[in-house]
Amino acid sequence: MRSQWECFLQNQGSWHGSFTTFSPKGQQLKDIPSVLTIEGLDDNQKIRLTLRYLPPEQAIFNRILEYTNVDRYLMFFDSGAFSQGALQWIPYGEFGAEFGLIEGNRRLRMVQLYNRESQLKQLTLIREKLGGTDTPERPPLTLEQLLGEWRGEAVTLYSDLRTPNIYPTHLKLQHDQSNRLVQQLTFGTGESLRTITSSAKIDGSILYFDGGATPVGFPDLGNAHQEKGSVSTQLNSPRFENTWILSGCRFAG
Repeated sequence: MRSQWECFLQNQGSWHGSFTTFSPKGQQLKDIPSVLTIEGLDDNQKIRLTLRYLPPEQAIFNRILEYTNVDRYLMFFDSGAFSQGALQWIPYGEFGAEFGLIEGNRRLRMVQLYNRESQLKQLTLIREKLGGTDTPERPPLTLEQLLGEWRGEAVTLYSDLRTPNIYPTHLKLQHDQSNRLVQQLTFGTGESLRTITSSAKIDGSILYFDGGATPVGFPDLGNAHQEKGSVSTQLNSPRFENTWILSGCRFAG
C-alpha cells in the first residue's frame, strides 16, 4: 500500500466545481463555484492547497493551506479517497466530518456539520472535475439505482497507522411492499463474519432509518450521490456514510 503522503499526492490537480449547501431536510440553500488547486512543491516534499471561492457578483475569496505531513485527523486510501474530522466528539461543541471520493477526473466530497446541541446543522456537497476535462454532471440518484446486490471490499484505516483491515462485503437493498427500504450488510470472514439488517421509512427523497438518533439518508443530492448520517448524534457514536454510484460501481466511505 502507498504511504499516507503518496495517497495525498493522488489528489494533485486543479479541481473545478462548487460548494452546494443543504439544510438537514435536504433543501438546497446556496451554491458557490470554486476552484481547488492541489500541487506538490519542493520535489513533492510539500503540498499546497489553494481554494478559490467564486460567488456570483461578490468578491473572490482565497484560502491557502500548506502541508509537510499528514495529521492523524486526515486519513487517505490508496486511490486518494479520504476522510477527515475531529478524533473525539465533545458534548456541547460543534462537530463535523468530511469524506472525499475520487474516480478518474472527478471528485465528490461531502461535509456534515453538527451544532453545539448535537443536531445536524447543514450538509455541503462539493462536486469537482479536473480543469480541462469535459465530464458532464450525473443526474440525481434515484431510489431504484440503490436497489439490488452490491459485492465489494472494505478497507478500515486507523489513526495510529496500524495495518489496515481489508475484508469482503455484500450489501442487499430491497424496496418492500410497505414502502420501506430494507438493507442487509454482510462483512468479514470466518469467525469475524457479521450481518447487520436495518430498514428505513421512505419519505420523498429522504430515508428515515430505524433506531438510535433517527438516522437519515438523502438519496438525490446530485451527481448520483447519497449521503447518510444522523439528525442528531448519540454520545460518543456519531455515524456518517458517503455513497457515490458510477457506471454500476458503488463507492462508499
